[in-house]
Amino acid sequence: MLHDNNGTGGTNGHAHQDTASNVIRFAPRPEPPASKPPQMINLPPVTKLMLMAMIGVHVIVSVIGLIKPELAGQIYGYGGFTPASWSGGEPFEWWMPLTLLTFSFLHGGWLHLGINVLMLAAFGSGIEKWLGPKRLLQLFAFTSATALLAHIAFNLDSFNPVVGISGAISGYFGALLIMMQRQQALGNARNSMMPFIVIWIVTAIGFGMMGAPDGGDIAWIAHLGGFFGGLGLAWWWFKGRKF
Repeated sequence: MLHDNNGTGGTNGHAHQDTASNVIRFAPRPEPPASKPPQMINLPPVTKLMLMAMIGVHVIVSVIGLIKPELAGQIYGYGGFTPASWSGGEPFEWWMPLTLLTFSFLHGGWLHLGINVLMLAAFGSGIEKWLGPKRLLQLFAFTSATALLAHIAFNLDSFNPVVGISGAISGYFGALLIMMQRQQALGNARNSMMPFIVIWIVTAIGFGMMGAPDGGDIAWIAHLGGFFGGLGLAWWWFKGRKF
């Protein structure tokens, strides 16, 4: 409060003033905004949508398989990528180009799905946070294509459909290696990526030789095709660019 220098109660001939008029009123201090609890899983939006699509498709196909197993088999047959359909081994139908997308969201079992969910959550979120959703999808399209090209080159007349997003995930890992090299997270040596490339190749071939836990084949050549596709595209995007 401020006090009148002339006194109070009419002293020195001045009339008493209402002290309330001399009070400086301050606005109440605003309450701090309530902080939101931290999210346990903070995934970027497009990666999250891709994960939801993968899980949702597999749940639907699994339920269909419990009710009508033959219908679930037809979904894999029509939705998977079959090399013979593109090499003239069987008639080419109008819907077959759709398998270039649908094969990625079909999976051979819950273990197959679980591994790809974890890897997409790790690699996909890293790519999306680094490059943004547009280039995440460009990488997905390009590395899926290079994965299929590599697979069909070695399995030209195969009638076994390929399913799973592993080729694109391998491409994401290849692109992340470029990112880490540019940021010198792998060291300063020019060949700092080489140990990781060798490990990835050996791992892909090793799992391919062992096969899937359910006895099915693993399209390890497709994994390598996607991996080198991701390496190449990321290198092309950022050649000569410093981070």
